Parts: sequence; structure tokens; C-alpha cells
Amino acid sequence: MGAKEIKAARAGLAATIANEVWANGGQPVSEDNPHYRAAKKKVDDAVEEADKVNDPWNNA
Repeated sequence: MGAKEIKAARAGLAATIANEVWANGGQPVSEDNPHYRAAKKKVDDAVEEADKVNDPWNNA
């Protein structure tokens, strides 16, 4: 994974936030929102995976 996957995950998170704000009549999205948490986890996982790949000390 790399920059392309991180960018795609962040775009998915942005789209999820926009959709949830629209669906909630313009109200902010809570971090407890399950859709937000799932999209945020994808971003976190993509960043973590990229960190593993780019770590020169990683022997995996």
C-alpha cells in the first residue's frame, strides 16, 4: 500500500462525512457514527500499512 491507497481511503472518509452531514440535516458527524468509524479505520489501516512498507527496519 502506498500514497494511492491512502488518498483513496481519505477520499472515502470525506465522502462518508459529507453524506452523513447531509443525511443528518447539516449536523456535524459524531465520532460514534458507525459509518464514520468504518471509513476512519480504512484511513488508519492504509497509513499503518504504508508505514510498514516504508520502514527500512521492517524485515517483513
